[in-house]
Amino acid sequence: MSNILSWNVRGVGNAQTTHFLKRLTKKHNIVILLFQEPMIRDSRRTRVASRLDFSNHIADETGGSRIWILGKDNVQMQIIRANNQSITITINSPIFPLPITITTVYASCSRDHRKHLWDELRAIFKMTTGPWLISGDFNTTISPNDRIGGTPQMTGAMTDFQDAINDTGLLDAGYHGPPFTWCNNRASRSRRWARLDRMLVNADWLATLPNF
Repeated sequence: MSNILSWNVRGVGNAQTTHFLKRLTKKHNIVILLFQEPMIRDSRRTRVASRLDFSNHIADETGGSRIWILGKDNVQMQIIRANNQSITITINSPIFPLPITITTVYASCSRDHRKHLWDELRAIFKMTTGPWLISGDFNTTISPNDRIGGTPQMTGAMTDFQDAINDTGLLDAGYHGPPFTWCNNRASRSRRWARLDRMLVNADWLATLPNF
C-alpha cells in the first residue's frame, strides 16, 4: 500500500536527515511527502528531492519556503491555493481512484494570523469536491488535554480551531505514537509538551480512502 508522510522536519539540509528520510520513505512506500520547516534555501529543493528519489516537488510561493510537497513520478500535483501558512494542491495519480485535494499547513504562532488560516480552510471547503486531507503543524491545540506544562493555552485560540473544524466538517484521522508532537526541550519545571501536529480529513476521504 502507498502512503503519505507529513513531517515538521525542522531542517532537511544535512546528510544524516536525508539518509534517514530515504530509508523511511522506501520502507513505508511513501509516494507523497509533506514538509514543514525544511530550513534550507528553496534553490536546493530540486537536489533534496532527487536524493530522496522524488521527481515532482513544489513549495509555497511567498519566498519563505516554509512548506514543501514532494511526489513520486506517478503523482501529478497542481497548486490551487498558496499563502504563507498553507499550500493546497490537487493530485491525479493511478494510486488513487479519483483526484484528491491535500492542504499542507504550517500555521503562525500568532492567534490573529491563524484566523486567516481558518478562513482559508473555510474557503477551500466551499470549493472542494471529493477527498480532502489537511495535515501539518497548526501551532495550536484543540483541547486542554493536548498540552501539559507551562501556562494554559487561551481557550479562545482553541475555540477558533474547533470552529474551523466544525465549519468545514473535518474529522481527526487519528494516529499511533506518543500523545504529544512538540516539546520545548527545556529543563524540568519549564518543560512543555503539546500536540500541535495533526491530520484531518473530510467524509469523502474516509468513504473513498479509508485505509490510506
